[in-house]
Formats: sequence, C-alpha cells, structure tokens
Amino acid sequence: MISVCTVSLKIILNSFKNLDFVYLGKNYAYENWIKDALTSGKRDMEKLKIDGRFQELFSFTPAELEVFFERQDDDFHLMLRCNDRPNNALKLLRQNLGAHFEEIEKDNLSAGVLVVTVFDDSKYTMIWFQVKGQRHGLKRRKLNHV
Repeated sequence: MISVCTVSLKIILNSFKNLDFVYLGKNYAYENWIKDALTSGKRDMEKLKIDGRFQELFSFTPAELEVFFERQDDDFHLMLRCNDRPNNALKLLRQNLGAHFEEIEKDNLSAGVLVVTVFDDSKYTMIWFQVKGQRHGLKRRKLNHV
C-alpha cells in the first residue's frame, strides 16, 4: 500500500517552528518537497528524515539541496529512505550529487550529512554525502535571506 501525502512539508515546518528533528515516513515524499522546505524559511534543524519513492524523493536539484543544507544547523543530517530502488539508483545518485556533494565513509562524518538508504527486497544499502568542502573543516556560510 502506498500512502499519499496530504500535508505539505511547508505547512508542517511553519506550524511547528521549534522542531529540531522531523521524521516523515510511509512514502511521504512528494514532487518538489524540497521547494516547500526552502520556502518555509525553517532554519537550524538538526535532523530531517523522509521516506518515499525514488522519483519523488529525489525531485530536487543538487543546488537546491545545497542551499537547504546551508540554512540548517552545522551538524544537520538529512536522511532519505528510498523504498523502490531502481536498478541504477546508486549510480544516478552519485552522478547527480557529484557537483555539490562528495561521498564519504560513515566513519568520517564531521559536519552536515546526507544519508541515503535504498531498499531492495529485504536488503538495503546506505551511502553518505557531505557538501563539498565540509570534510576539511570549512564552515558553511549561513544565508541571511529566506
């Protein structure tokens, strides 16, 4: 069964401004969810976890994702759980994120992290990314506009 999102991420983030950790499961992701997160003006979150199908979950550009990271806490973790792994999912992710993000080892986490989990039947694969430059101690600039 596939559940359908009935409340946008923008409404959730605007309604609960003090949330540091948000988990939206059961195929919550919808087309352009990241645009709603960006327009909500929500800043300084510590964790956001979203489950969804590949097409909706990754319906953002790497540049949009980088801006979203810049607006959050320095140790922000975004966890994306893909429930319908296409055959070439990992290759697509690495290609699409490569200009703005670098893949890292789990043991080398130092600042804001994107964790992607892709499921395939009873197995899953996890990969970790950081905004380029984060591993070398460069502090992200905080944007002053909404």
